[in-house]
Amino acid sequence: MAGECGTAVQIAAGSGRDIIAKGYAANFAPVLGKLLAQCTGLDGGDRIEILLLQGEIQDMQGEWDEAILRYQEILSSSGASRDKRTTADVCRRIGAINLKRAMFDDAMPYLDRSMSLARELDDKHTLLEVYYDMGGIQERRGRFREAISSFTNAKELSEAIGEDVGLGKALYGLGRVHGQLLDQESAIAFKRKALEILERTGDTREIAKVCTSLGNDLWVMGRAEESLRIQERAIDLASASGDLNTVGYAMSNAAASYLEMGDLGRTEEMLDGAMSIFRKLNDVIMIATMHLYRGYLHEARREWEWAKEQFSSALDMLRGLEAPLKLGHWLFEVSQIYAENGERAEARTLLEEALRLASEGGAREPPEGGGGCAHEARLEGHDGGRDGFRVRSRSRSALEKKGEKR
Repeated sequence: MAGECGTAVQIAAGSGRDIIAKGYAANFAPVLGKLLAQCTGLDGGDRIEILLLQGEIQDMQGEWDEAILRYQEILSSSGASRDKRTTADVCRRIGAINLKRAMFDDAMPYLDRSMSLARELDDKHTLLEVYYDMGGIQERRGRFREAISSFTNAKELSEAIGEDVGLGKALYGLGRVHGQLLDQESAIAFKRKALEILERTGDTREIAKVCTSLGNDLWVMGRAEESLRIQERAIDLASASGDLNTVGYAMSNAAASYLEMGDLGRTEEMLDGAMSIFRKLNDVIMIATMHLYRGYLHEARREWEWAKEQFSSALDMLRGLEAPLKLGHWLFEVSQIYAENGERAEARTLLEEALRLASEGGAREPPEGGGGCAHEARLEGHDGGRDGFRVRSRSRSALEKKGEKR
């Protein structure tokens, strides 16, 4: 039994990350659980590697509390079995989970500690991941200059050490920021290059993320058929890899597309699925986004009182987060919808709040050549590297021209 355990542990520890990257996380998870339960007397290094793999899968599956418990167990282990390189990696992972939860203030101490250790050790692999995660926080906070700098640092480090997955993710991050800046051509170019590189690695999780985001940009450019095709691929890849978070983003992206097509039945189906996922993940920004989308859905069906409830829930949730740029976009968009529905006093109140946020946000202007952040309501949501939704002004007449598909 001891010999069998030793062999199994060696295989899991040596090939586990490739197994997860190829999309076999769901089948691999029970194996890891059995190894921890049955193989007593594991040496510190083997146990830590199994805990890292288990935490990674739990992170993918949205079991974030459980993942953090695995990582905290590693941090509390003795220094003899846990070296500084492992500490840097684990701190980054915890920071990334807090980023996905939109708990930015909780994420930063872990990312800062990881960066400090990675620099001390000259651990470029961990350092490029930290730059990528920090770029995700800066992006979600609307600090686009800082985000571009962080993603560029991740890109340059990846090129220096020949790390293709890191390079693909860095290019994807740059593409997301350019999409936020309404520079769709640059966004698509960065993301296509990222997809080309990631396809060579076979990492289904990262491929699914880029497909989700690229589908968004193609839709904005009016290439609806190509966009829906790549969005469906994103859902399939994310589902196969067991990455619940990306499934949610892909479904929310598809919901936006179906809404704009006037297919309200499919919109509701996608919203229900995405909302279930984001509630499980407690992703507050995306829960708020699903309320926003449901508001559009009710407004399109002329269910105005229900629509107002959804818009109010969305705005109240976002006000509780540090995302002023996103909130300003939403306020501007929703104020227009209120005005279209004859509620001009409330529309003025929302617009004044949006303008006040804009006047306070001068530091968040885009870099030169970035294309600007005009008052369009197109938004992209991210969870540390993942965008998935957009909001664009829609009039009732546009839906009527397309026809409602139930």
